[in-house]
Amino acid sequence: MKATRVLTVFLFLIALAVMINCKNKKKDNNLIGPNGNTNNGSMSATVSGEYNLSLQSSTAAGVTDVSMMSALSDFSQGTTNYSLTIMVYSAVKTGTFDVVFVGGDFTNKATCLFQAQIGNDTASKRSFWGYSGTITISEASNTHLKGTFQFAARENIPGSPEIAVTNGSFDVPAVYAAEN
Repeated sequence: MKATRVLTVFLFLIALAVMINCKNKKKDNNLIGPNGNTNNGSMSATVSGEYNLSLQSSTAAGVTDVSMMSALSDFSQGTTNYSLTIMVYSAVKTGTFDVVFVGGDFTNKATCLFQAQIGNDTASKRSFWGYSGTITISEASNTHLKGTFQFAARENIPGSPEIAVTNGSFDVPAVYAAEN
């Protein structure tokens, strides 16, 4: 049941990321952003190592659930598209959560994913999974998430290079995915 729920929420996040990335999308007036503004939230981070980037987005969103909080955003620089997803496996609450690599018990832990893709070339997509670091949720409700993050990540390939994601922050409206 828990694995099915996590998969359902993860698929919802992917769908939400696709909606955020649409070039001709209309604003969703059901998402109330920071300071009560009816717009999307923000996410920013510095990426170093294989990539040296300063990412900033005003099209970020979140999802909350009875056992999970997440924030995600897409970024573009030149012909390369990037995405950043953070997920905390906990009830909606404030606190600091350790980043762990995918697998094992996620209770009160977090996972992070940084992806890069050149243009529409899906063969160029690279995924870097966080394996250490922290996510701090400073404000949390079913409709709003705010916090900071930093993590080290690598591809799930032996000997792959490491990247560092630092100075991360997010302030996003959230959609509550209520339990059915």
